[in-house]
Amino acid sequence: VMIDGGHTSEYQAAGFAAQGFAGINVDIAGPWSAFLEYKATWSDLTLDLENGATLDLEPWTHQFILGASFRW
Repeated sequence: VMIDGGHTSEYQAAGFAAQGFAGINVDIAGPWSAFLEYKATWSDLTLDLENGATLDLEPWTHQFILGASFRW
């Protein structure tokens, strides 16, 4: 991160994070099935920058997976 001439490039323990997920699998015919999965990730981050400033972030990510499977 570069802010006001200061450069911060280090790892920091910055805050709390949580994940939640859910999924479903539905049999279609014979050995075939379809599935849907969802996962959400949230973080509450406060980063200390070199010039004495802080950076506060609260990012969310969402992932959806849809697919088919075949069982022998």
